[in-house]
Amino acid sequence: MTIEMNIIQTTGFAVIMSGIGYLIQRHVSVLKRLSIPGPVIGGVLFAIIHTILRLSGILQFDFDQTLQEFFQTLFFTTVGFTASVKMLRESGIQASKMMILTVAMILIQNFVGIGVAHVVGINPLLGLLMGSSALVGGPGTTGAVAPSVAELGFDSALTIGFAAATFGIAAGSILGGPTATWIINHFHIKTGTDNLENGEGDDYDGGEEYNDASEVADTIDPSNKSDLISGNTVVKTFLLLLAVAFFGTYFTQFLNWALSHIVGGVNLPSYIGASLLAFVIRNISDNHDTWEMPMDEINVLSDLVLEVFLSLSLLNLQLWELSNVGLGMAFILIVQLIVMILFSCFIAFPFFGKSYNSVMMTTGFIGYALGSSYNAVASMSEVTRQHGRSSRSAIIVPLVCSIFGDFINVMLIYTFLGWLS
Repeated sequence: MTIEMNIIQTTGFAVIMSGIGYLIQRHVSVLKRLSIPGPVIGGVLFAIIHTILRLSGILQFDFDQTLQEFFQTLFFTTVGFTASVKMLRESGIQASKMMILTVAMILIQNFVGIGVAHVVGINPLLGLLMGSSALVGGPGTTGAVAPSVAELGFDSALTIGFAAATFGIAAGSILGGPTATWIINHFHIKTGTDNLENGEGDDYDGGEEYNDASEVADTIDPSNKSDLISGNTVVKTFLLLLAVAFFGTYFTQFLNWALSHIVGGVNLPSYIGASLLAFVIRNISDNHDTWEMPMDEINVLSDLVLEVFLSLSLLNLQLWELSNVGLGMAFILIVQLIVMILFSCFIAFPFFGKSYNSVMMTTGFIGYALGSSYNAVASMSEVTRQHGRSSRSAIIVPLVCSIFGDFINVMLIYTFLGWLS
């Protein structure tokens, strides 16, 4: 028996599964602590049930995914609007260092994914999905990249990508704190608590102390405070997103036409042009005082379209396809974790300056490069609770990630994709 759902039923069912995921997250402490998104929880739960029903020959579902590309394009349009060169420049040297390390880690994760996939007998294109798209990018970027890989003949791309992204979120949440503690002990770093005991101050630059991840998130992104947004401006901003997406799709067609004369076989997804166009508009706005982008409203809409996009994407998880790559995939992800830890301890930490602030930056880097900005914030908050306060420069981690991390990641992923295909 097959249950077919039209465009409205599919979207509604996806959102309902996302809501169920949030309910589960609220009542299961480990899921809440790991900050695994509600759409991922609900999507994986449905995928398990769907797999059991399908393999038992009882029932399968057929969904209309028409709106998936629509919400995908809108989400990456909002990503382009967050890529402010001015904000990155004003964040100082530590922000520049974070950006350099992020780009380096994107390249390393992709080379590791492709290289180890070749060793264990998995197609390098699937190995690419176990690189920066799943780890630095998380579920959002994975959901965007996986369909491009699936079009090349790999129907399991979406399932593999989301499985790797979920693994990365869990690992990023778990590893940040223990790695920070090891660095402090191994390199004999004087922490905020040590400085207080010695009467030397607390290595703190006068900002507030943040004891909860949500407090840090509110400081990093004021749009978390609902009273800062305007309903009328939200409507206008949504119309702006639609207009940029419209022109952006034609810009993508132009880019594909231009690239076809340079590199054969390259076919950028429609949202690339929209994201680039939004990036240009944002940075023009930054240099004109009379034209200010409604970033609070853009951030709210970004959260909304990402939720729906992820929910729709996760309906197509086909867990039964993991049996062909399970052991090889596990090996690739374990190698990714080892490389990440070594890179963080012996390259990122010294690069940041070998201080307690550097420990905080490294902790946030681990959380982001394996999971998400929220993982980074949560990990840093946990370290400050255990080892004392640190400088507010640690807030740079999610700030930089939100400005450029996803934007650059997508560009580099499609460079690798064009090379491999």
